[in-house]
Amino acid sequence: MQERKPFWMRAFAVGLVVAVVVAWIWIEATPPARVAPPAGQAIVIDRSDTAQSGRKAVIDKLMANGLVRRIDPERGGALRVTLRPGFYALDEAARLGYAEAIYRYHFDGSSVNDTVIMRDARNGNEVGQYNPYKGGLNMYK
Repeated sequence: MQERKPFWMRAFAVGLVVAVVVAWIWIEATPPARVAPPAGQAIVIDRSDTAQSGRKAVIDKLMANGLVRRIDPERGGALRVTLRPGFYALDEAARLGYAEAIYRYHFDGSSVNDTVIMRDARNGNEVGQYNPYKGGLNMYK
């Protein structure tokens, strides 16, 4: 017959698991710090009502034409854009223009961590990113 472990050993094991889970949740919940761009490299984005309404019209057109399924803001300066297959058929200049419009509508250019993360609508995999401070548009597919 098997001997049962003392209570304090079982309590320690459960406490250790709870501590690891709490630490993991705390680390995931802490957004990355906003980092200002280096002096002289900051981009200036026109946030006037007319510019924003033009960008909103572009985003609405993307959704109406079935190129983008949805746009979800995430914590910590990230924006998830779910792309449909028609987006991949566009030429590089059109994709870059649309990514810039989405970025400029949602961000003001004050942090190098602000990124548009592009995901595939069919499987949810990341297929690209747009960040003007980190090389612009980078499509993996």
